[in-house]
Amino acid sequence: MSQGEIDRLTREQQEAMLLVYREKWIKIATSTAPIDRSKAAEAVTAAYELIGQKQPDIIFVDSPLSACKYLLLNLSYSQTEIEDWYKKTYDVLHELGGKIINYMNDYFDDDDFNSATDLLFNTESVTIYRNMGFGFYNGTKKDLENNLGLDIERDYPSHIGFCICYPIDSLVALVSWYDYCISELNFQPLQPIWDIYQQMMKNAGWIVPFEKTCIVCSRPTMISLDNQQRLHAEGGPAIQYADGLSVYAYQGVGLPEKYGKLHPHQWRSQWILAEENAELRRVLIQGIGYEKMLQELQAIALDTWQEYTLLRIDGDVDVEPILLLKMTCPSTGFIHALRVPPDVESAREAIRWVNWEISPDEFQVQS
Repeated sequence: MSQGEIDRLTREQQEAMLLVYREKWIKIATSTAPIDRSKAAEAVTAAYELIGQKQPDIIFVDSPLSACKYLLLNLSYSQTEIEDWYKKTYDVLHELGGKIINYMNDYFDDDDFNSATDLLFNTESVTIYRNMGFGFYNGTKKDLENNLGLDIERDYPSHIGFCICYPIDSLVALVSWYDYCISELNFQPLQPIWDIYQQMMKNAGWIVPFEKTCIVCSRPTMISLDNQQRLHAEGGPAIQYADGLSVYAYQGVGLPEKYGKLHPHQWRSQWILAEENAELRRVLIQGIGYEKMLQELQAIALDTWQEYTLLRIDGDVDVEPILLLKMTCPSTGFIHALRVPPDVESAREAIRWVNWEISPDEFQVQS
């Protein structure tokens, strides 16, 4: 697109174009297609040449778990050597990113720049970054600890975590920026770096580079996301690799296998009482539902008004006491339950809260 054509675009039109690039890279980031090892090796070799390094030994593995096992058996670099090496690779990426951001600042006025930034960085692309990056890491970490008897944070506080924290395909928002600037705004100075960078992202999963060795991971064989681009699956893994590595998640929250392998309909309310992690308790409550909790945890009735009952669930179930307003439909007999604030003292007060402070005398129970 020529400079004149770009200048004639409205903010809405430019934002629409940014969305096209964002969707393009979301699709790439969530691809489960097998990697092209030949193209991945070419991209890695070109990247090493770009920073003045010889071609490394390229090790292909099935998953981040396999990469971690390889590192544990073969890693001989000191923490300082690893940090020095990664600084060199990050400097190249920072050069690309910094110059593009400066170019964007010069090209757009402040309002347009902020609008475009919000569009990319406060959307599904960042959700993918958070959940795929840290979800992969946490799942890999748990699998390693379970299968190898290791405590990653204790035994390998810097070496492993530093190397595997971020998958290369998780930087969707930034890459969308780069692609848009170079492809549409004719920003050419760093085209060689960008060509290599996008080839690596298109043709590999995780890449864990060292001076003489580069580990390249295959993509997952399955990724499951909800409509908000959060890792999510019910009764199975949200991410799965060919070597069996599985990551379980519910609406973006990582789950232990004991919960994740079962459908939420099979979750038991008693688990909430035993679960020490507050975030997991919240997920269990959400998945189980208050109606089922009423039945299984023997809620205590505090007050009643017509077809409404104010109930309390005792025990260390959540951070705050759980008070529920139970509503029984007179025509169907179905029971519904809504959580109300812990300081509610009567069923009528709970009804007013649920109905935006409308007095219960002003309406009847709807069937």
